[in-house]
Amino acid sequence: MHLVIVLPTYNRRDLLKSTVSQLIEQSQLLVGVKTDIIVVVDGSTDGSTEMLKETFPEVHIVLGNGSWFYTKSMNEGFKYASSLNPDYVLTLNDDIILGENYLSEMVASINKVDEGSIIGCVALTEQTPHKVLFSGVKKYIRWRQKHIKYHSNFKEVEMNELKGIYPSEVLPGRGMLIPFKVLEDLNYFDEYFIQYHSDTDFCLRAGKAGHKVYISWDAKLLSYIEETAGATSYMKTSWSKFLKSYFNIYSRVYIPQKSTLFCRHGSVFLWPITMTIFFMATFKAFLFNKKLV
Repeated sequence: MHLVIVLPTYNRRDLLKSTVSQLIEQSQLLVGVKTDIIVVVDGSTDGSTEMLKETFPEVHIVLGNGSWFYTKSMNEGFKYASSLNPDYVLTLNDDIILGENYLSEMVASINKVDEGSIIGCVALTEQTPHKVLFSGVKKYIRWRQKHIKYHSNFKEVEMNELKGIYPSEVLPGRGMLIPFKVLEDLNYFDEYFIQYHSDTDFCLRAGKAGHKVYISWDAKLLSYIEETAGATSYMKTSWSKFLKSYFNIYSRVYIPQKSTLFCRHGSVFLWPITMTIFFMATFKAFLFNKKLV
């Protein structure tokens, strides 16, 4: 197996250095797996590129201009990966701690599911007691665009209790293992979704194309909540910032992108109801849902 790992970064040199160090250390323990790492540096000015060249000369570097954000960064990484002829691509973030034997667990898990499947991993908080950030979506109610999760957000869990492989309707880009042929067949991630939702959209498109999507509870990642780009989902914010997020193209709740996602994967006929539910749910989450910080 030839595995290529793609991770984007922007001005997080120290976190990036830690993540790449972990990946190299774990990749050296894999048996029968050739591993390449591609880091997409999207206009970083903190010395990330220089650090990579000096400390990890074996790492492939793709340089962006600072305006690529998540989705284009991933796609440029995928395009570079095509020249390496991989069997699988693993998408990761630069702000993570790999769980014990993470890479070997991911490889073992993908070998247990149907050919052409996509598989993700559990994401937990780095702080203890560990709390669930993502452990899979067991049901997806399309007309409501509602995700029924295996574990609610921020549920405290014992890591050793999470075991096995389960179906998941969607996955985040943080730790998604994809057959490269599937990536090519689906024309990579959709760059209309600049920062958010391209991973969800990809999984749903893959499902429609007949590819199964799973999550492995055997493979775990820990995240630094304060550092992650999605931190606003986990932290308290001001009322004005919340309202402005609906009109911020880089926001998770940017109205045109959410509307497109709903139309593409839900019911066009029920779109007005879906959008109404979306607004009600986001207001409820802002006002009442549990936050970590």
